[in-house]
Amino acid sequence: MTLLATANAQETVRKPLNGLCYGPFRTGEKPGGTYPTEPELDEDLGVLASLTGKIRTYGNENTLALIPKACARAGVACYAGAWIDSDKTANEQQLAALVAIATNNYPTTRGFIVGNEYMLRYEQTAFAAAKANLLQYVQRIKASTGGQVGVADGWHIWNNDFTRDLVNELDFVLVHIHPFWESQYSTPNLTIDTALAHVTNKYNLIARKYPGKRIIIGETGWPSRGPRNYGALASEVNQARFVREFTEWAGQNNVEYFLFQGFDEPWKGTTAAEGGFGMLTSTRPFSPKPCLSNLLSGRMVLTLQNSPAGLRLTAGTYEGNRYVLEQLSLPLPGIWQPVASFTGAPGAAATSLPLPAAPSFDSLYRVKADF
Repeated sequence: MTLLATANAQETVRKPLNGLCYGPFRTGEKPGGTYPTEPELDEDLGVLASLTGKIRTYGNENTLALIPKACARAGVACYAGAWIDSDKTANEQQLAALVAIATNNYPTTRGFIVGNEYMLRYEQTAFAAAKANLLQYVQRIKASTGGQVGVADGWHIWNNDFTRDLVNELDFVLVHIHPFWESQYSTPNLTIDTALAHVTNKYNLIARKYPGKRIIIGETGWPSRGPRNYGALASEVNQARFVREFTEWAGQNNVEYFLFQGFDEPWKGTTAAEGGFGMLTSTRPFSPKPCLSNLLSGRMVLTLQNSPAGLRLTAGTYEGNRYVLEQLSLPLPGIWQPVASFTGAPGAAATSLPLPAAPSFDSLYRVKADF
């Protein structure tokens, strides 16, 4: 079979986020229990398509195997994951599902991820066996699909020379760097003030260790809720700060990443930090966290131009996102009134729209993301 392995246009258009981790389970759904329906997957991917050009998944049992198909309908690149653990029968089913996905040859399927933190889970008990299993599985999936194959694990796992032979087999390496969870392992404990420095340090460490290898940050993020983890405080303010600082750094340095994650996951606990990493709440179809609102609305460059046809406003927006133009009624203090709605221009182009009612230059306008 032939599987496209290079990035398509959807991955290079102007989107707020380079990549997102996608867990599709809504309230009342969980792995091994109730799974999302295909219409629910389509609804999710329709939302995520306005935020990113690519997603990664973690498993493919039940309806999760339909996510690559939903990605094709939404025009979102998909890196399909197989969950690998101690149950070898289940592992075989996960691997077979990857081959089946490859057989469908969806144009948006970009690669396969064999295992997520599998070596980390067995680091203290069966590290050598876990790595040997992955090596075998990776070789089989590469031979069976002809696609790009990677493995996702913690940065310290990849910093272990014992995994070098596995890295040599991979087309890409997904590195997990979580300053919130790793706070206790640093002296002094990591805080939001030192979070970005920790991420950049560990990413550069692995990139230098494997020059020429495609290194992707497979997970990083900050929770909006949950108990403090040593020096790391979970809050909406800290999540907004981390997302802003991390995405700015990644964009400036051309670092590929999958931000953890698209939606909150209720099955992990409604008060636990692990379930609160989403850019959006678990409420569908679109309930943004402050971090996402800031990302979409806080970086616009607005200019006003006087053309023969009248005044036009140009806004640096993100493709596919919805916005509302508001005008401030004068005299001050006034009320912001919506006067037009529009969608971000395609590609890297700026959005330009005529201002209604031929206003004068002393009118006050603003553009906000429309949720």
